[in-house]
Amino acid sequence: MKIPPHRGLRRRHLGTALYKNADQKWRRVIERAREVTQAGRPVLVGTRSVAASEEVSARLTTAGLSQHTVLNARQDRTEAEIVAQAGQPSRITVATDMAGRGTFGLVIQRFGGAKQGELLRRRAQYRAERQHARTRLDTMAQDRRLQKQLAFAGSSE
Repeated sequence: MKIPPHRGLRRRHLGTALYKNADQKWRRVIERAREVTQAGRPVLVGTRSVAASEEVSARLTTAGLSQHTVLNARQDRTEAEIVAQAGQPSRITVATDMAGRGTFGLVIQRFGGAKQGELLRRRAQYRAERQHARTRLDTMAQDRRLQKQLAFAGSSE
C-alpha cells in the first residue's frame, strides 16, 4: 500500500539543458548563480572533481562574485564551518560530490542543538541500517541464483 505524502512536492523540474562545450555550461552556471543570489537565495554548485570546483571558483571571481566558498578536499580544516554557513541568504557554495562528510556534529550544534541532533543522528543511523539490510538481502539472493546456475551446469571435474 502506498501512502501519499503529507504535503505535495515543492521541487520543480526545469528541464534538461544541453551545451556544446564546458565553457558554455559554466557561463550559464555563473549567470544563474548571479540571478539567484540577487534574489537573496543561497546557491550550491556541485562539481565532480577538485579541479572543476576550482575552475568554477575562478570563473565566479572573474565574474565579480568573489563572495563564494569552495568546499573540496583541500579545505579539510574549515570544512565543517563552510557546511554550517552554506544555506545562508545570497551565499554561493561550490562543492565536490564527496565534500562535507564528517561535519555532522558542528552543523547540529549550530542549527539544531543536542536534542534535535540526536534525533537526526538516529534517523540517519536507521536509514543506513535499512540500506545495509537491503543490500545484504540483495547480495544473498544473487548468491542463491548463482549457486543454482552453477548446480544446473554441473561440476567441471
